[in-house]
Amino acid sequence: MVLQILGIGVLLNCMANVPSNALQALGRPDLTGIFHLLELPFYGVLCVFLIPRWGINGAALANSIRISIDAILLFWAARKYCQCSIGPFWAGMLPRILVLNAVLAGVLFGIRSFLISSSWIRLAAGTLATGIYFLAIWVSVIHKSEKPRISNALRAFSREPVL
Repeated sequence: MVLQILGIGVLLNCMANVPSNALQALGRPDLTGIFHLLELPFYGVLCVFLIPRWGINGAALANSIRISIDAILLFWAARKYCQCSIGPFWAGMLPRILVLNAVLAGVLFGIRSFLISSSWIRLAAGTLATGIYFLAIWVSVIHKSEKPRISNALRAFSREPVL
C-alpha cells in the first residue's frame, strides 16, 4: 500500500518537473523555494494527523498530498509566468501515450508471467519491448518539429567530452 501511495506522488512529482524547470529557465527559481516553504507547515500538520492514525501509510499519504499541492502550484505558476498551457498537449497526446503505456505494461506483464521462464530471456524481451515502445513514442507522439532538436541533443551525448 505504501508503494502505491508513493507511486502516485512520484508520478505527480515527475510531471511537476516540467513547470519547475520552465520556471527555473525563466529566472524564477525563487518560486519553487517559496512554494516549498509554504508547503512545510501544511505538510507538518498532515504528518501530525495522518501518521498516528495510519502509520507508514499515513506518512506516504502526507507526502503524496504535499507533492500534489506542489505540482498544482508549479503548474499554476508556469501558466502565469510563461503564458503557456499544456492543455493542448494533454488533449492531443495523452490518449496516445496512455495506449502505448498500456500496451507496454501488458507486454511486460506477459513476458514476466506467462511466456518466458529464463531471467536472461525475460531481460532481453523486456529490453526489446521497451525499445519498440520508445520507437512508437518517437513515431506517434513526438512532433516532427521537435525531432531535430532531440536528435541533436542525443548526438551531443555521443561526442567526446571536452577537457
